[in-house]
Amino acid sequence: MCFKVSSKSLFVYSFDFVSDLENEAKQIKMIVNCEGEITYSPWISGQETENSVSEEANLHLRTTLIYVSSDDIKDTGYTYILPKKVLKKFICISDLWAQIVRYMYRVSPPGNTQVKAIHCNVMVPQWGTHQTMHLPSQLPQHKDLKEMEPLSWIHPQPNESLQLSPQDLPTHTKIMAENPSWDGEKTIIITCIFTLGSCTLIAYKLTLSGYEGGHQNTGEGNNPKGYLLSHYKRIRMLLLDHFLVYFTVPVPFSWNYNFMGIQHDPSLKYELQLANPTDFYPEVHRPPAESEIYSADREDLYASFFPHRPLLQMPQGLQPFTPADRLVTFSHLALFSFILCLLLCC
Repeated sequence: MCFKVSSKSLFVYSFDFVSDLENEAKQIKMIVNCEGEITYSPWISGQETENSVSEEANLHLRTTLIYVSSDDIKDTGYTYILPKKVLKKFICISDLWAQIVRYMYRVSPPGNTQVKAIHCNVMVPQWGTHQTMHLPSQLPQHKDLKEMEPLSWIHPQPNESLQLSPQDLPTHTKIMAENPSWDGEKTIIITCIFTLGSCTLIAYKLTLSGYEGGHQNTGEGNNPKGYLLSHYKRIRMLLLDHFLVYFTVPVPFSWNYNFMGIQHDPSLKYELQLANPTDFYPEVHRPPAESEIYSADREDLYASFFPHRPLLQMPQGLQPFTPADRLVTFSHLALFSFILCLLLCC
């Protein structure tokens, strides 16, 4: 028995069949937001997300334009010196949408106790959002820090606000209350604001009313109850290059817990070693399970159908197949086989 199929009808049937398959593939890529409208977005791997975020940030370009705000500085007490090279390193390992914290320690220059020069920079295990920071209760402990006094802590600030963040007030107050070595007259808060194509530094010191208000201020929301502009005042700060400074990082943990925040605990115990901190997005900050998922993302096309075969390596420069791509590919093969059978029968 022979079937006669015209080329025109066969083309129309093939086009409709392929369109249906592509629509099914798009449905697989559908992402449903339970709090809003339905949007469509292609599935991308974790590594592709890292690359896109890193490329879009370009934080290293901001280090060419660093400004120190000197407006409304009325304090005539201490002058704080921040090494410029270390600041550039801190900016490069930051993220535009997650706050990170760096503790700073100093040794006063001989014969000049009014100048506070930063010598040691400490990164602790942490994770944060665009508003809050989550730090361990244990402050940095190292043999080199015994001869130094705590001076400040610095964090980036995504929004272009020229005032102390309400969330910084209870954080600084808690550190001072739990650690007598933090002198309220000497320790300050430094914010690094990511302005358009540049960075702006502002140094703050809490006033007596700010210290008292910090115990009552929970830091919740953008405008917590009881937060006043009189809780802080701006401090004079300078940027210089000719200072011997160094970093310490936690061991054996990573300093960045933004990709494994569930493993972070305020009671986390850690040690420090002399080393430069890694950037924000390397795989060292990610849990092993996510690395395994990324490896599975690069599996061979036929691995799920031939489990006894070893996985083939994805050629460099090629993008891995997504589940939707596999469905379309095998559907096209099935369609081609069906058309070939029809032609052979005729």
